[in-house]
Amino acid sequence: MPFTDYFQYDIVVKPTEGLDLELQQEIVIADMSELPFESFEVENDVIRAYVQSHLDQEEFLSFITSIEGVVHLDKILVKGQNWNKIWEESFDPITINNDVIVRAPFHTVDNTFKHEIIIEPKMSFGTGHHSTTRLMMESMLGISWKGKSVLDMGCGTGILAILAHQLGATNVTASDNDPQCIENAEENTRLNNCLGIYVCLADKISANFKTDIILANIQKNVLIEQMPLYKLWLNKSGLLLVSGIYEEAMEDVKASAEQNGLKFVHHRQLNEWCMIRFDLNEAKA
Repeated sequence: MPFTDYFQYDIVVKPTEGLDLELQQEIVIADMSELPFESFEVENDVIRAYVQSHLDQEEFLSFITSIEGVVHLDKILVKGQNWNKIWEESFDPITINNDVIVRAPFHTVDNTFKHEIIIEPKMSFGTGHHSTTRLMMESMLGISWKGKSVLDMGCGTGILAILAHQLGATNVTASDNDPQCIENAEENTRLNNCLGIYVCLADKISANFKTDIILANIQKNVLIEQMPLYKLWLNKSGLLLVSGIYEEAMEDVKASAEQNGLKFVHHRQLNEWCMIRFDLNEAKA
């Protein structure tokens, strides 16, 4: 499969009155999440965002520069064959609650954690560094997975599907609409010996698909659009974990879920990002 070219947006952010730099950056990233950017990195006062070159539009420049706190923007073409090198230079291992370590194949093995997830860092979103991925993984550690079927919707690298499998789920599907994410997720399931995970493009999921748990770390608009499908796909007593949501968008997502018969259970918050759990009924995991 040929490599995809990306545009790298380097966005310099300065805090506005009443906000520190970190919070201002989170707000800028939340606003940019409405556009088809696949990943974000933060280094000092610079946000680095990546979008597939064929999805880029001239309007993105004016939109981003209009966001409060943005003071400068550079746009660079990144050729596909250079992407792995960029990731290897910036991807450090992370840990979740002293239970999980996420590392790349080129990192030193650490056997002190109960769960180890190996992620080949490519363009796919989901290495555990972003607040939304961390929130999802932390929440997953508090759920019983034994014998459960799981759908990781918008799987990116497949990290959440892999964790669900390691936690005891017996029937795991990882799905995305990006063929490169599918390729990367398949590679990562092999790296983690999770060969039972079925990886597929989103349009391969049939209308009569059923599962016990759905994981969806996706943009707000996509979550709202897909909420009727989540209700349709969930088994009785099923549960839904969603993230990719900025604090201000939480009520919109809650309203959409409740309109589709899903009950709000609780939410978690980290750096102004939110994770929400919904149940199809009051049964608890």
